Amino acid sequence: MSQIFTTLPLEVRNEIYSHVFHYDSITPKSNNTGKLLHLNTRPELDDTFLLYKTSDPQKFLALLCVNHQISDEAAAFFYGKTNFHGEWREVAAFIKGIGAHRRDMIRSVEISHPAWLAFAFDKDENFELLSGLPNLRRVRIAASVPDFTHLQNELIRGGILELAGNFDIGVYNTCNERKLSDATPSVPQFYRDRYVWSCARGTTQWTGGERIRTIIAQFHTKRQCWVLTGNS
Repeated sequence: MSQIFTTLPLEVRNEIYSHVFHYDSITPKSNNTGKLLHLNTRPELDDTFLLYKTSDPQKFLALLCVNHQISDEAAAFFYGKTNFHGEWREVAAFIKGIGAHRRDMIRSVEISHPAWLAFAFDKDENFELLSGLPNLRRVRIAASVPDFTHLQNELIRGGILELAGNFDIGVYNTCNERKLSDATPSVPQFYRDRYVWSCARGTTQWTGGERIRTIIAQFHTKRQCWVLTGNS
């Protein structure tokens, strides 16, 4: 089977890889029985709903074990096209465990935590791992904390400033949705605050940090949902 597969044109093989590894992001997870991958995909018709399923890496990444040629091609596609997303310690453990050759193929990492990020960037587990990835192009850090200045200070303490210029860095903090005190018109209105702090690859200048407030009016029925937004 592998001999027939390798006779196909490279563009055809890449098309096959794109169908096998068609997920928007991979979330490394571990449990008592070993390592797992949450495979996240976003439906085309509704980009607000996230589907995922869980897979044993040995089954999901079986193409990486066929032969040297297919393994290298599939690994380059998988690690180069996939956004690796999750809590920092899980992502770091995954990156460390895949070996130097495959680790060097990673291009996109997203670090997130639902509450507080301070514990995630201890000096013995800080951003040095990311700075050692030669093909890394994009790092996104997503949080949901009430004090963005405190979050910035924790990231600075962890060493994020040392990575400025190495790759595109985006820090996204979204505060919880809150109800407006004056709920007019009759549809209840809510707002959500967001802060974006970023540094583009090739520069050491950080930009952003200002509050972006989005006003949201929502109405739900069993069959329809509409959303009105405006920034202030």
